[in-house]
Amino acid sequence: MIKEITSTENKIYKQTKKLLNRSERYKTKLFIAEGQRIVQDAVCAGVAEYIFVSSNYDGAEYDVPTYRVSDKMFAVLSDTETTQGIIAVCKMTDYNIEDINCDTLLVSDGVSDPGNLGTLIRTAECSGVEGVILLKGTVDPYSPKVVRSTMGSIFRVPVYFAQADELKKLSDYAIVATVLDGSKDLYEIDFPQKTAVVVGNEAHGVSDEVASMAMIRTLIPMCGNSESLNASVAGSVVMYEIFRQKRLKSGY
Repeated sequence: MIKEITSTENKIYKQTKKLLNRSERYKTKLFIAEGQRIVQDAVCAGVAEYIFVSSNYDGAEYDVPTYRVSDKMFAVLSDTETTQGIIAVCKMTDYNIEDINCDTLLVSDGVSDPGNLGTLIRTAECSGVEGVILLKGTVDPYSPKVVRSTMGSIFRVPVYFAQADELKKLSDYAIVATVLDGSKDLYEIDFPQKTAVVVGNEAHGVSDEVASMAMIRTLIPMCGNSESLNASVAGSVVMYEIFRQKRLKSGY
C-alpha cells in the first residue's frame, strides 16, 4: 500500500532529503538509489528500506514501505534531469578487507569521477571481479550518480574502504598497476590466479605509494596520438584481459 506525503516537513521526507549529503549517508548508513531498474535490484538484494514515488509514477510496486509525493517534492530528492519517478532508500553493507577471499579484486586509487567509478564497479561485476577496494581520494561510491552508473552492481559487488598501506594485507595477490616505468605489454603477461587491479586517479594516475607495491606493472598498447585512455576504460581493458585468460585456463 502506498502512503501519501503532502508536507515537506514530514520526518521521513526530510531525512531522505538529507541523504543527498555525504556526511548524512555515512551517519545513517543509508543512501539513495534512483531509477526503476536500480530500485528493482535494490529490492531483490534485500537492501531497500523504503521507496519514494512521484505523483505521476505508474510503474511496478514492491512489498516495501512506499510513499507518494508531488512531482515538485520528488524533484528535490532526484539527482537526474529526466526522472523515472522512483527512488529507493537503501542500507549500506559493511565489509572488512581482512575477510576478502576471492580471485580478482579491483582497487580504486583515487578515481574521482562518479561516472568512472560507477562504470568500473559495473564492469567489475561483468568481468568476474569479486570485490572493489576504495582508497583515499576515491569519490563516494554511494553518491547518487555513482550508484546510478553502477546499474545495480553496487548491490552485488562487495565494496571495501581501505588505506593504501592495508594493501599489504593482500599477500596472496599480485597487485597489477598500469604505469609507464618498467612496464610490460598487457598482452604479454600471464596473470596469476589471484590479482588486484589498480586504477589510478584520472589526472595523476597510480600513486607512488601504491605503484611501489605493484608486482606487475603493465602498459596497454595504443594506436594514434592520444596520451592515455579514460580511467574506467583502462581498468576495464585490464579486468577483461584477466577474465579472458581465466576462461581459457578453465576451459570455459
